[in-house]
Amino acid sequence: MTEFRLAAAAALAMALTLAAAPAAHAADGGGPLKFSLGGGVTSGGDNLVAGSGAEMDAGRGLQLFAGAEYWVAEPLALQVNLGLQFDRRKAAGGTLRFQRFPLELMGLFAVTNNLRFGAGAQFVFGAKLHGSGDASALDQNYRHATGRVLEGEFLINPHSAVKLRFVKENFTPASDGAPKIKGDHVGLMFTHYF
Repeated sequence: MTEFRLAAAAALAMALTLAAAPAAHAADGGGPLKFSLGGGVTSGGDNLVAGSGAEMDAGRGLQLFAGAEYWVAEPLALQVNLGLQFDRRKAAGGTLRFQRFPLELMGLFAVTNNLRFGAGAQFVFGAKLHGSGDASALDQNYRHATGRVLEGEFLINPHSAVKLRFVKENFTPASDGAPKIKGDHVGLMFTHYF
C-alpha cells in the first residue's frame, strides 16, 4: 500500500504543478502539452527462476507505453507514461511469460533542442510470472515495486526521438520468505510525440 500512496502523492504533486505553471512552449515552438506513444527493448536483471533450469531475466523484454508531456518552463518538462513490459521464453516442456505495468513520472531538462536528460520514479503494478505446460509450477506474483529511472533522449525531429535509459528496481515475490530479485535494466526506446 505504501507504493500506491507514493504514486498517488506524486501524481497529485504533478497535477498541482501543471495547474499552477504558466504555459511554456515546447522545444518545437508548439503548445506546452504533447502526447506520446513508444516502445523498445530492455535487457538486464536477475533470473526469476534460478535453480529451475529455465531462464527468465527480470529486466529483459519488450516495453510499450503511452503518455503525456507538459513543458512547465523552458527548458523543463514533466512527463508521465503508462506502459506494458513483457517477455516470453520457452522453457522445458512449456513457456514462461513475465509481465508488469510500469507507471513513470519524469522530469526532463532540455540541454539543446535535440538533447534532453531525464530522471524520475517508476511504479510497477501487476508484476506476474506465468508458466504453461511443465513450467506452470513456476507461476509467481510479485508485490508492487518502486524504482528509479535515468535517461538520455535524442530528438531526431520535433516528433520522433530515441531514448537510452537505465532503470533500477527490485521485485519481491508475494509468497512470504522469498528473496528480492533485481530487475535493473537498460532500455533502448523509440518515441513519437504528437
